[in-house]
Amino acid sequence: MKVLVTGTTGMLGSAVIRDLKRFNLFYDVVESGPSSDRDLTDLDTAKDFVNTEKPDVIIHLAAVTSLNECKKNPDKANTLHADLTKILASSCKRMIYVSTDSVFDGVTSTPYSETSDTSPVNVYAKSKLIGEAAAINNNENSVVIRTNIFGCKPGMLADWAIQSYKDNEKIDGYVNVKFNPVYVGDLAVAIRKTIDHEVTGIINVAGDTCLSKYHFLKLLYKRFNMDTEMIRPKTYNDHGQELKRPKYTCLQTGLFEKEFDHIFSLDQGLDKLFEEYKEE
Repeated sequence: MKVLVTGTTGMLGSAVIRDLKRFNLFYDVVESGPSSDRDLTDLDTAKDFVNTEKPDVIIHLAAVTSLNECKKNPDKANTLHADLTKILASSCKRMIYVSTDSVFDGVTSTPYSETSDTSPVNVYAKSKLIGEAAAINNNENSVVIRTNIFGCKPGMLADWAIQSYKDNEKIDGYVNVKFNPVYVGDLAVAIRKTIDHEVTGIINVAGDTCLSKYHFLKLLYKRFNMDTEMIRPKTYNDHGQELKRPKYTCLQTGLFEKEFDHIFSLDQGLDKLFEEYKEE
């Protein structure tokens, strides 16, 4: 089975490639490569690429993850998240599109299910939501994964916190912004499991703990044997800010647990992150 993966230079893409290559007897993995080698926002290039490779499965991970970049360049965000998704979904037997928990406005305090009403508050989330529809409408065998990940990529929350500690800098953790993140390596496993599974449509993949960013950072520092007093509690307020972010994005994971008989533990994810840093 030929599996094409986009966004392979990113944190999630790298994890997915590592995981799939452990099963190279089953999967012939094709990487899209860095954008400097192949610009998938050039839709003609993208069409030629998939027509040449003729993959059975496409895992679409390429994304503009910076909210500020999406706001500055919405056309690029829509091209990569939506227009490209339509082309990819139309070019394979099985489409796996990774979306975001940010398709919700976060005004509730109840975890969102796969059927909850969406209401994105920024360009990034709006373009990802359009991409969800593009995947589902152009391939009846599509899977859309809503999620929020943590890992060791520079610039991501966990790595920023760890580097700040190494630099002896105190950081702020929002007490009123809640999520249930999953370790990037665990999400890579979940993505692989969906390749041969019959599940279609939207499915949430998240950790087993809904908690504030402040609490997450405290657990992170505790696991890394760092002084948790270096984290200051802070309340997030987007009043007057141009860039909006949802304050609550916890996801229900019952469907994934039912279909795959698996729960992703936040504590175990933090253990895996710790081991990953030790190997660097």
